[in-house]
Amino acid sequence: MNSCHFSGRLVQDAQIHYSANGTSVTTFRLACECGFGQYQRTEFLDFVKFKGEKLAPYLVKGKPITVINSEFQLRKWQDKEGQTKSKPQFIAGQIEFHLQDSTKNKEQQNNQEQQSSNQFMDDAPF
Repeated sequence: MNSCHFSGRLVQDAQIHYSANGTSVTTFRLACECGFGQYQRTEFLDFVKFKGEKLAPYLVKGKPITVINSEFQLRKWQDKEGQTKSKPQFIAGQIEFHLQDSTKNKEQQNNQEQQSSNQFMDDAPF
């Protein structure tokens, strides 16, 4: 079995669908940066997470995540004209949420509070 790990930001909010037998299927797209220097590019990868309806509210546009233990799958189907179509996608295993954004927000909030506190002290009459 192939096992892939990807880190990136969600391109849009996750979508929940249900299969014919009632299993929830959560789909999402991840923007991943690849390469370096002048060869850096962004790849957009499609993921499927089975029974992931509890995760869907947290899979929102712009959120940085890492998908661990994904399995590559080439999805095939026939369109209305009878032509065979295919689309690469990954079956998501474990999903980890990055906390760096909330940490940055807390640091910014602390800095703002400290600046306003210093400004108050500068205005004090004593």
